Amino acid sequence: MIKVFAWIGFICGAFICATNFYATFLKALFHRLRKLPNESYKWDSPIPLLGTLFIALSLLCLYSASWILYLGIILMIFDTGGLLYLAFFVIAMSSQAIQDKRK
Repeated sequence: MIKVFAWIGFICGAFICATNFYATFLKALFHRLRKLPNESYKWDSPIPLLGTLFIALSLLCLYSASWILYLGIILMIFDTGGLLYLAFFVIAMSSQAIQDKRK
């Protein structure tokens, strides 16, 4: 029964990660291809943090299948509203602030 919930969580997390990736990169690309003004584009992440969280929690039960583990890691990397992107941007902004102070 727990594996069923883990699979449901993994599938929901994968859908959320794909939606976040679409909203961040593909939606902007389509906006530019239609030659719409940049001011009309709204940058957003529809469901931040949940995709990575669902996948990470489901991998606790599904780790025995190595392909699921690799797929989950790839999905978490592409989740632009996820914890990995949050950590990356916090570190990047902190290092940029430190460099600005040195100048």
